[in-house]
Amino acid sequence: MKRITAIAIMLALMFTLVGCGDETNRTIWNTNPSVVIGGTPLTTAAPEHISTYDGPPGTWAVYWYLCGSDLESGSKSDRPEAGGAATSDLSEMLKVALPDNVTVIIETGGAKEWKNDFIKPDVIGRYLYSGNVLTELESQPSANMGDPQTLADFLRFCNENYPAEHQAVIFWDHGGGSLLGVAMDELYDGNLLSLPEMRQAFQDVPAVSGMYEMVGFDACLMATVEVAEMLSDSTRYLVASEESEPGFGWDYTGLFTALGADTTMDGAELGKAICDSYYATCEQYNFTENITLSVTDLSRFAPLLAAYRAVGDEALLKAYEQKLTFYSAFEGAAYAAESYGVGRNGVSDYDMVDLGHLMRNTASLLDGEEAVLSALADCVVYNVKGSLRGEASGLACYFIYSGDVKALDIFSELGVSEGFRYLYEYPLKGELSQQGADYINALSVEPVPLEAFPNSGLEQLNGYPVRGEKGAMGFLMTLDAELQNNIANITSERYYVLAENTEGLSYDNAKGAVSLGYEFHFAQEVDAQGNMTLRDGFKGYWYSLGGALISVYSDETPQLNEDKVTRTLRVPVLLNGEPFTLLVENTILLENADSEGLVTNPEDITFNIYGARKDSDATTGLPSKELRQLEEGDVIEPLFEVFYSDGNVDFADVADLKFGAEQTRSFQSIVWSEDIKIEHKYLGDGLYFSKYRMTDLAGQPHYSQSGWYVVQDGEVYSYGPINK
Repeated sequence: MKRITAIAIMLALMFTLVGCGDETNRTIWNTNPSVVIGGTPLTTAAPEHISTYDGPPGTWAVYWYLCGSDLESGSKSDRPEAGGAATSDLSEMLKVALPDNVTVIIETGGAKEWKNDFIKPDVIGRYLYSGNVLTELESQPSANMGDPQTLADFLRFCNENYPAEHQAVIFWDHGGGSLLGVAMDELYDGNLLSLPEMRQAFQDVPAVSGMYEMVGFDACLMATVEVAEMLSDSTRYLVASEESEPGFGWDYTGLFTALGADTTMDGAELGKAICDSYYATCEQYNFTENITLSVTDLSRFAPLLAAYRAVGDEALLKAYEQKLTFYSAFEGAAYAAESYGVGRNGVSDYDMVDLGHLMRNTASLLDGEEAVLSALADCVVYNVKGSLRGEASGLACYFIYSGDVKALDIFSELGVSEGFRYLYEYPLKGELSQQGADYINALSVEPVPLEAFPNSGLEQLNGYPVRGEKGAMGFLMTLDAELQNNIANITSERYYVLAENTEGLSYDNAKGAVSLGYEFHFAQEVDAQGNMTLRDGFKGYWYSLGGALISVYSDETPQLNEDKVTRTLRVPVLLNGEPFTLLVENTILLENADSEGLVTNPEDITFNIYGARKDSDATTGLPSKELRQLEEGDVIEPLFEVFYSDGNVDFADVADLKFGAEQTRSFQSIVWSEDIKIEHKYLGDGLYFSKYRMTDLAGQPHYSQSGWYVVQDGEVYSYGPINK
């Protein structure tokens, strides 16, 4: 049996370990040979199986399903220091000497490379951490960690060889919410464990103790109603995040220190310790604004599931009766609710909305929302959240933001709510299936005929007219009540026209247009007949970073207070050559708003860049966990969506935006320093246009006519619409 001291292991790993973002910078060695970190030696032994544990009460076993993926290998980054996140978290565990009644069993795989010398990428490794000794138990042939059989084999191995009174399972890796699942194995084409696959594994291998005390997801977007339902028959407590997590993830020193100090705790108390240590770590790295983590008592989940299903049935009946009137109000409530894994469209890229906020927003539409909120408050027993996630209730649920029928089909297969399934099927597929009609008939007193989804107003939305007057600030668009019922959400998009010169400005000599992003910041009023008039609030200003123009995409759901609005802005950039999105906390003071409710005084609008998140993986679609702070000397190149007059569309950096006079438009790169700020910048002479994007009830966008503006000699002139 070969024994290696921890200092020898750490010397073999002597490099700076970066988690999913450069912000971690955690080392797992010590240059002082008289100090052994955690006092932890490693034992490498031949495969050894221990008899079934039959010890006294108070024993704990933690089964850690550690799918390394690119978070460990760094394979998705060109930076040599990238990766190492799993090794970093293992090193956090190694700092804690566990009591005799706590053991940790670890299964490793799913990464092309491990940033240490004892985990091999071409096998499934199994390790035991007990006391202050890490033992390699066995190596299995390479297997797909996104395969339910691999998970079931690990659970079976743990139950047979390392049972305990309290058994916890931790999933470590990428997460993609209810629709995508968890544990992306980069050795097997990025395959993930879906929720039905996880359900099957837990059903096939029930806990020796009767119920798994806790199942935790150190992964993005897994605190959902659908995940809770999947685990409710096998698990006492769920610990997970509604929102994406930063790369450093959970604090395993804090987790195992808390458990080792009090092994009489239950899953709720362990979950609270995980939440508190996670929040403290986020505070350490200045990343608290956007975080969530919650503990759900699954023994109390049944009333929530019943209330959720009942309100889905109620919504379905009202929707089929009221048609567009109900759908417009309900979907508008969802777009105004807090969503997670938000992309540049301002809402969740993963169709995840906060359940509590959705119910609060539908209080005037549904009678059953109070039962949902009461049951939700009862079963979410602990919840931490950042300042920009103030509406987070602890569990998210599915909503059709993407308008993707395939996503709806995945949700339908989960079987969580037939009411919500058919509520969303109706607008997305244009009609109810026979099963949907049968379901409604079973709920209603009178038979319900099959009817196509009414969408008679949609053809009017594309190219919908706007109007403007010279000297008037902004373009007007008026929608009657019937058309409003076809719309779930409206944004205002801004464009700068790429012209050959700044003389004799007109759209006819344009080479294309650069999208500056979009806003939800426009005035609206409704007259006595229900007609709603919108006024775009363009007054010649846009956002700049260090004086350079940037494109900005506003978060859909601001945090509202009496005297201010706080929201997240997203700025697409190349950060040292890699695609990232800057995350900006934007606070708008309301006391000096003008008569139309618009705030234009720069002193009333502040910005705080609280991080940069790497863009979602283009292959897997999973949210990146690489979140980092900007550092002195970082090179930032703003990215812009460019629409060329020949019909081509590109997402270009500043180097591609030099069209003669365009070099004067402040399209430039920025070298980061602490004095760089985001500000509202006067755009200067040029030709600009805006248009309204209207999202229909099936999640599809429609665009109004474009209203164009000339900015010249410090004056802004709004002119008529253009159809280009």
